[in-house]
Amino acid sequence: MAMAGREPNARNLDPGIRLMLGELRDLRVEMRADRQRADEERRQERRQSDERFERAMRESRERFERVMRDSEERFEHSMGESRERFERAMRETQRAFRDIRTVGLSIVKTLNHHTRILQRIEKRLGGRGRWRPGPSNGRGGTQR
Repeated sequence: MAMAGREPNARNLDPGIRLMLGELRDLRVEMRADRQRADEERRQERRQSDERFERAMRESRERFERVMRDSEERFEHSMGESRERFERAMRETQRAFRDIRTVGLSIVKTLNHHTRILQRIEKRLGGRGRWRPGPSNGRGGTQR
């Protein structure tokens, strides 16, 4: 049986106990080495994970920038097309108003011409119908 010596650091140990203590010490050393290895593996996995994350973020940022650049180009292109469509529509509208003005002036000239014809006819007939242009609420006709 093993007995501790009378001094605090003195050990009087049985060889079997010495063997067991040696084994425990070896196990502690192996466990520390295992922990260190596991810590190093975790650090390496973490580094790889960080690298994958950074790569994914960089790719995502590049895709985002590319999409934004493409969207901006499409927007500018569509704005150019919109501007062209707007300008074309304005030209067509101006042309339509010119046509309307031309037709309106032709109508007025025709009405004036017909009015003069009717006045000459009335004059030749001796004023019997006493037709005069006047307020007729747009229906035309004779006043009596």
